[in-house]
Amino acid sequence: QAYRYRHLKNAESARKEFTANVSHELKTPLMSISGYAELMMNGMVPPDKMQDFSGRIFHESERLSDLEGGRSEERS
Repeated sequence: QAYRYRHLKNAESARKEFTANVSHELKTPLMSISGYAELMMNGMVPPDKMQDFSGRIFHESERLSDLEGGRSEERS
């Protein structure tokens, strides 16, 4: 019984850690995309910086796409 309890506690701990890591990996690029897009939408980005900001949005969307295939380490 004690072994089973420890096993369940370890599994629960691993699940929580995994969920926290996945959440962080998704939120980071999403927040960047949202922030850059909001600045652009509100006219707060000078025309000469528009390409840079859209490039950042593209880069962050690529990071999200790479997460699905497990390739996020290659781009960091």
